[in-house]
Amino acid sequence: MLSKFKQKLCPLLSLALATMSCGKKASQESSTSAQNRQNQELPSAYIIRLDGSEGSRKQVKLSGPANFEVPATLKVRSGDTVGKSIEISYDVSEQSSERYQFKCSYKPALDPAEFALSYCADQANNDFGNVSGQLFTLYKDDIIQIKFTGARSSDLIVEAIYSMKWF
Repeated sequence: MLSKFKQKLCPLLSLALATMSCGKKASQESSTSAQNRQNQELPSAYIIRLDGSEGSRKQVKLSGPANFEVPATLKVRSGDTVGKSIEISYDVSEQSSERYQFKCSYKPALDPAEFALSYCADQANNDFGNVSGQLFTLYKDDIIQIKFTGARSSDLIVEAIYSMKWF
């Protein structure tokens, strides 16, 4: 009788210990995962649209601080890119749109639906070189300015699409 009891009790105890051990481990992992998700903001798409029929310049004030990469291309939603270029300035002064931390220039790409990044430079015109993959930071109330340069652009609508990591 005792041996039958041991045969039934041992598997039950093993199962109970395994269940408690697994349950404890799972709850620790899930709480660690939740904490990691809280500490790491997921990137979100941030789109700045410039419509030439509305104006040749647009300024956007950020609602909070964020890290971002400079877009390698701008999407053309309508219009002709021939003879046109675009500048995007970052951390523009509220007193003068000609004062900024740095700016990037875009020229028509081989694909007529895009403008390609041609260069980025600071206020003193020091070239940043290849900015691909570099993270830049802007803070709450910093201003991004996008403007058409070159030929008249009343028919052109472009979008700068950013992957922003807000913090």
